[in-house]
Amino acid sequence: MPLAKLLADRAFELDTTDLLTNAFQESWEIVKLGGSSLVEGDAAATVREVLARRIFEMALQGERDLERLVDGALDEISGLTPRDFKPTAFSTADID
Repeated sequence: MPLAKLLADRAFELDTTDLLTNAFQESWEIVKLGGSSLVEGDAAATVREVLARRIFEMALQGERDLERLVDGALDEISGLTPRDFKPTAFSTADID
């Protein structure tokens, strides 16, 4: 789970860790239930990471409301399409 990696380097109280985990799980379920094509293939892992990072960032700023955490995470991915996650023909490492 992407959130577990982020939480490994930070100390949150158990209640807060549970809250963040619940916010991540709820936001992911909403994305899946919405029928988004972002839950398939390579995009899914990236979307899960974006959700987790946003929830984590909000928690670092002191947010502890489940609904606001979920809404903030979903706002972060609004407007994204699978096309946003397709690899490019070349990477910046190919540029001298």
